[in-house]
Amino acid sequence: MDLGEKRILISLLTAEFLETDKGTDLILTHQGVYLSGPSGLTPPMLEGGWRGLLDSLQTELTR
Repeated sequence: MDLGEKRILISLLTAEFLETDKGTDLILTHQGVYLSGPSGLTPPMLEGGWRGLLDSLQTELTR
């Protein structure tokens, strides 16, 4: 991930889709190297972003 001309994150995301009795569970594993330093991008910020994206996806899929 870049911010302007500066690289701030290198990451690998693995998505697992598991069939359940009620539908499908999604397990996301995000592994990253944070290059932005202590005042930049943090794991909690990334988690918040992913939660927002997944909430939006769930809303779309349950319409």
